[in-house]
Amino acid sequence: MNGTSSGEQWYKDLDISLKGQPVGIEQIDKILLKGSCYCIVSQDGVIDRVDMYKDGQRIHYKKFGYDNLGRVIENTMYSPDDNGNWHVADDIWYYEYHQKTGLRTKKIMRMPGSSTVREISYDGQGNRTSETVTTVDS
Repeated sequence: MNGTSSGEQWYKDLDISLKGQPVGIEQIDKILLKGSCYCIVSQDGVIDRVDMYKDGQRIHYKKFGYDNLGRVIENTMYSPDDNGNWHVADDIWYYEYHQKTGLRTKKIMRMPGSSTVREISYDGQGNRTSETVTTVDS
């Protein structure tokens, strides 16, 4: 789904395309009561968030930040705390794109409060070329 309308669409999996769009993989009719699935929620043609479910229960949701070309530049996952509130829990992914081709050149993951950064690089055709884990000042 590329955010062409408002509403919800259900999928078995989710990815961020090489051109920076959240995309559902293998569309399904409704929530799965066994296993994992994703609900892409769009508003006015833009994907607002993705709800992640396991065995019929929402366990996470993702919010996206977009650049001026409509590409995802930030992908933040939220999880519930013990009080039923949602907070940044697992990770934040940052995306960089090639100026001419528009294809992703890097994905950078940083967990809140962590000094470890995971960086995945891609070549001009979008093929993964390397992955590094480094320690940085918090």
